[in-house]
Amino acid sequence: MWMLLPLVALVACSNKNSGPSPAVHGEKIINGQTAAFDGDLSRSTVALVMVDADRTKSFCTGTLVSKDLVVTAAHCVDPLLSGYQVQVSFGSETYSSKNEGELREIERAYTYDMVYPPHGMTDAMRSINELKDVALIKLVTQAPKWAVPVPILGSESSLAADQELLIAGFGRTQEDQPAMSKFLQWTNVNIVKVEDRRIEVDQTKGTGACWGDSGGPAYLRTDKGLVVVGATSGAAYGDQDCHHNVVYASLPGFRDFLEKVAKVLGGEALVFTE
Repeated sequence: MWMLLPLVALVACSNKNSGPSPAVHGEKIINGQTAAFDGDLSRSTVALVMVDADRTKSFCTGTLVSKDLVVTAAHCVDPLLSGYQVQVSFGSETYSSKNEGELREIERAYTYDMVYPPHGMTDAMRSINELKDVALIKLVTQAPKWAVPVPILGSESSLAADQELLIAGFGRTQEDQPAMSKFLQWTNVNIVKVEDRRIEVDQTKGTGACWGDSGGPAYLRTDKGLVVVGATSGAAYGDQDCHHNVVYASLPGFRDFLEKVAKVLGGEALVFTE
């Protein structure tokens, strides 16, 4: 879970009124390509930004799955649940001022563990808690008219090893360089395996997700358009780097949670597709 260490730094070095720390800066896709500003990726992929006065800083990524619902990683809503001001930024470019771009306030958010609280977790269960690293965000107002929600894959049976996924995010471009880019990036990776509501992808070929891409989408590109299948959780097996395998929460595996929470939040209905 790539945002956890930056979040610890934020809590330790700042209070809720002093604004976001530089430690929570987002970072982006390694060796990716810049998404077209008016393309389908930019219409459905969003950034989560910390807000202080009129300043904003992105730190995670998400996917628009209805006109007022965004799916992301559970650890990406930790700042929101801790009382920090977090908003959703639309478009392929992020800004340092909340007076620029398209921002939407967040009404509420639910993580998987908030709906299905863990009981009697063992150390082994805690070590794979990223399997529950999924959250749904309800916006106060609907997304911009030009934004396009994507359907969610309805069943994991449509996924298989070696299948290509398109991933996108506002994270790091170089693993050893914390420089921030304002623009949405994307690349292609291949599935290693799908099991236990997790999708593991291969990032050993020099391209993939990194810090700040947490919560961001793994898409299938189909003849009907983009279909989102996963939300970035973090490095597999505790590697804590961006050049080994990476784990995504499998959204088909969390279908019951997503449908239940969408109703509780009063959001526009989600669309699942095979």
